[in-house]
Amino acid sequence: MLHLVLGFVLFGLLVAHIFLHWKVVTTVYQKIIKVPLTKKIVAACFLIICKLLILIPFFIKPEIETFKKGKGRQVTLVTDINN
Repeated sequence: MLHLVLGFVLFGLLVAHIFLHWKVVTTVYQKIIKVPLTKKIVAACFLIICKLLILIPFFIKPEIETFKKGKGRQVTLVTDINN
């Protein structure tokens, strides 16, 4: 639960940070890309990537396994680094 709450807090801070620096973001974007068509293409690609990053987690089905008692995490220790 703590991980989820901290995730939302950090996401909110990120949104606030971008909102407060929006003028700087747009000014740098305009200085870097001069051609209007290129600006539209870059913006469209950015939006597509953002949408994919938001939507893809809803289509992934994680494999959840329960641990058997006494097994825990299986760790292999490598002591001989020459092989």
